[in-house]
Amino acid sequence: MVKEFIGKIIKFNDLEQGESNGRKWQKLEVVIATEDEYNPELCITAFGEKQVRSLSALDVGMVAGILCNVYSKEWKGRYYTHISGYHFTNQTNNPDKNKEVASGFVTSSADDNNPF
Repeated sequence: MVKEFIGKIIKFNDLEQGESNGRKWQKLEVVIATEDEYNPELCITAFGEKQVRSLSALDVGMVAGILCNVYSKEWKGRYYTHISGYHFTNQTNNPDKNKEVASGFVTSSADDNNPF
């Protein structure tokens, strides 16, 4: 399921890097605050060099538009939900997008299946 979340950036977690099967990887998590009444904070993960670089161009306090894949995976009988961001834009000076912050997200029609 693809969604666009709009929210104010309140925090970046530390960059994580590693190597798996001979391939280097990196991920960066950002926490945004939407105007939703319940559970307004979302933690969104940027995975991969291109996505991390795109997210790193934004700063705390900016209003961001983030296209995401939202999915759940089962592991040992439990389900875990992930929000994986792949396109990050600065919406701070975009009054039309700032109006959408109140709803928290905008539905997109694209469908993409990223690995866990």
